[in-house]
Parts: sequence; C-alpha cells; structure tokens
Amino acid sequence: MKGFLRGILTVWITVLLMAFTLLLSVKGVIIHTADTMMKKELTDHVVSTIVENSASDISDEVIDEVKDTIQNNPEIKQMMDQYFDQALDILSSDGSTGRIDVSKELNGLIDEGEKILNDHGVTITEEQREELNSIASSEEINNLVNDTIQDVKEDLPSSTRGVLKTYKSLTSGSMKVGIIVLIIVALILIALLKKSYYKWLSNFGGSLLASGIIVGVILPFLFNALLSLIDEEDLGISLFSLNMNGYILIALGIISIVLYMIIPKLIMKKKKDSTLPEEQESAS
Repeated sequence: MKGFLRGILTVWITVLLMAFTLLLSVKGVIIHTADTMMKKELTDHVVSTIVENSASDISDEVIDEVKDTIQNNPEIKQMMDQYFDQALDILSSDGSTGRIDVSKELNGLIDEGEKILNDHGVTITEEQREELNSIASSEEINNLVNDTIQDVKEDLPSSTRGVLKTYKSLTSGSMKVGIIVLIIVALILIALLKKSYYKWLSNFGGSLLASGIIVGVILPFLFNALLSLIDEEDLGISLFSLNMNGYILIALGIISIVLYMIIPKLIMKKKKDSTLPEEQESAS
C-alpha cells in the first residue's frame, strides 16, 4: 500500500513539474520567437536601406558585421520581455490600457549600425541618417505596433479574450508558488512514507528526469514533426525556452539521483569513523 501511494505521489510530482515548466516556458517561447522574427525583419530593412542610400560600395564584411550586431543585440529580446505583459493586458482588457513605446530601443540599434559603418570609413549623410531613423521613428513604429495590437484586439472573440485572461491567471506568481508548495508537500509525504530524510530524492529525481525528457525532448520533437507534416517549418517558432527548461530538469534529476546514491555512503563512513575511537578505547 505504501509503495502504491509513493508511486501516485511520484506521478503527481511529475505532472506538477511539467505544468510548472510549461508555465515558465510559454512566455519564453513567445518572446524568443518574436525576438527572432523582429531581428530578421529589422536586419533586412536596415541592410537594404544602408545599401540603397550609400554613396559608396559597402563590403560584405561590413554588411555581415551590421547583421551580427542586430542579431546578437540583447535589447530587442529585453524589449519583448518588457512589453509582453503590457501587450497581453491590452489584448485581454475590455477598455484601453495605454500605449507601447518601442522607439528608444530601436533607435539604439540604428546608432550601433551607424557606428560600425563609421569605423569602416563609410560616412552616412544627414539624409541617409533620416532614412534610417524613419525605420525606428517613434511616430511610425509605435503607431504600427499599437495599431496592430488594437486590430488584433478588435478581431478577438470574447472566448479568446477569456483564454488570455486564463493564461494570465495561470502564469501569475501565486500560481507558480502554489505549484511549488504542492510539490514540497508531496515530497514530505514521500519522506514520511519512507521514514527517511533523504530517500525521497530517488522519487524526486525520477520525476525530474521524466518531466524533463517529456518537456525538453519529446514535446519539441512532436511539435517540429507536426510542423513538418503541415509544411510550416518556416514559421520561426523558437522552442529554445522549452528545450532549456527541460534540460535543466534533467540535470537536476541526475543531481538528485547522485545525491541519493552518495548520502548513504557518507552516512556509513560517518558511522564507521565514529565507532573507531570506541573500539580503540575498549581494546586498550
């Protein structure tokens, strides 16, 4: 009976770990995908604008450096992370909840691109500078972003808006804390059933490994297989967050199992070391 209860609790912990990891990963998947897509569009636009408006030939080396600067710039992803919740609030609300201003971050990218060109002896005229700035001008890009969000909001059915509100509730801090508390309670129950302060590590390690493999390996594989079946490999959806969180679970699972194997040996060694002085005293 105790073994059956431990098994149920272990499966329960696995489910909770999967749920917790998915809640952590969903936002990361969306942000990473948006980051990749936006960088691609921005790179193509900036490079084409530079080439079209440059009075002199620009080498491929300079173009590649400009591309790398945009592709490796962390500010776009930070911007996505910063405005994700605000955009979600706008989409899920019944009224207006303000506007999003992304011009500052994008203007910073233009400045970096111009600096690279200047370092390679390519001078940008004021007219060319204005053309580049128009890509990230507050009026143009902010209107585009906010108008797009409003258009999406107007087309959202009430049921979808309800789904967004549910998503916000599920990904809230209180929900995550609640899942962690449930996992801790389940581990305590397993420890009580096993009457040991460390043997629960085997159950926890197994749950971590199982949930990590499912979330970090199986789910991404199935998703990519599905995309290939419908010939939509180029959607640009990034599962990096899902993979990474799954690998973290697997690593923690391995650590838990290693600790489960090491702790008994440390206990035995400690007992052996403590009995040696007693044996020496009795012998003397």
